[in-house]
Amino acid sequence: MIDSVTGERPAAAVDRRQGGKGVFRGEWEDTNDAFDYWAQTFRKRLDRMRKN
Repeated sequence: MIDSVTGERPAAAVDRRQGGKGVFRGEWEDTNDAFDYWAQTFRKRLDRMRKN
């Protein structure tokens, strides 16, 4: 993540998952699925941090 005001990077992540052997549906559909997965995972982590 990059802070839009300061330009600083407060967080970074690495996804080590590899693509499956399923049918390639198109560059943008697969990319959108990856971003949806990352967003859902990030949200769950934020929720866990808030509860602690």
